[in-house]
Amino acid sequence: MDSVRREVEGLIDKQTFVITDLPKGARSIPTRIVFKLKVDGEGNVIKYKSRVVVKGYYQRIGVDFDDSFAPVAHATAIRAALAIETAKNWDITQIDVTQAFLNSEMDKDVYVDPPDGLPEEWAPKGKVWQLLKYLYGQKDAP
Repeated sequence: MDSVRREVEGLIDKQTFVITDLPKGARSIPTRIVFKLKVDGEGNVIKYKSRVVVKGYYQRIGVDFDDSFAPVAHATAIRAALAIETAKNWDITQIDVTQAFLNSEMDKDVYVDPPDGLPEEWAPKGKVWQLLKYLYGQKDAP
């Protein structure tokens, strides 16, 4: 599927992981691919999207991660920013950054099993991905 190829190639381009053997005593966390349809206002399919997601519910606090972090913009802060922008007659622009989440580098060794169904070149049998940057679904992702 083209969307899966784009997702994994994006991970490779951003140097999100390296393919390696699982070190003795280490454990790997399973992953999966989440699919989504992007549709227009009339319900017509615009784009097929895929994302590799870590099954974070397999992570154990104190073992796989120490802290969790969930940045959230409060509605009042967004309304205040929009009010200031409107009052000052500033232009408001929305952008979509592909795989923006993947820019945070990791400070510990985390190993994940590649999702099922990937070609051998991306998921060699018996190998794992050592993450160099965070993936969606990790409990300790910024």
